[in-house]
Amino acid sequence: MYRPAFLYFCNDERPKVKAAHPSYRVGEMAKVLGSRWKTCSNKPKYEALAAKDKARYKKVNKIHIVK
Repeated sequence: MYRPAFLYFCNDERPKVKAAHPSYRVGEMAKVLGSRWKTCSNKPKYEALAAKDKARYKKVNKIHIVK
């Protein structure tokens, strides 16, 4: 399976949120990450990473993925 842009974003942002709010549980963390994603100005970076991973996945599995 390939990873969507949001997961690449979460990998970068999760440590920052965890450092600022060490007591947050998974649900609270997800809400903060979702909110940050909505206002993220660097989405093209993560979308490019996701597109590259999607192409890799398609090549490895030789399938057609529908949007």
